[in-house]
Amino acid sequence: MIRFLLQPSLIHGVGVFTLDEIPSDTLLPLFAADELLTTRTDELGERFGFWNPSRGGYDCPADLHRLSIGWYLNHSDEPNTRYVTAEDAYYSSRRILVGEEILISYSSETSSRECLQ
Repeated sequence: MIRFLLQPSLIHGVGVFTLDEIPSDTLLPLFAADELLTTRTDELGERFGFWNPSRGGYDCPADLHRLSIGWYLNHSDEPNTRYVTAEDAYYSSRRILVGEEILISYSSETSSRECLQ
């Protein structure tokens, strides 16, 4: 089991950090499998969602009181995590050390969360 912790990020606001060392190519359980999504056009959608141009709004959790830890992932041009569209899953792209922030590339992520619909 991999344990995560939300804490202040040096990159932006709050981030996801690991309490365990994670080997390269490890599946990361960042989102609940049963999390329902919706498309919003308001400030909450903009703040918590991913822009979906085909729907003209932001895809975000249907229940904002129940956010998976993955919604707190921050962007990096050199991420340590990658999204695999065919599996709708996140994997470590290298070994991640204890206490390190889990980072993704928003440029590839923006369109990928559509797979949860």
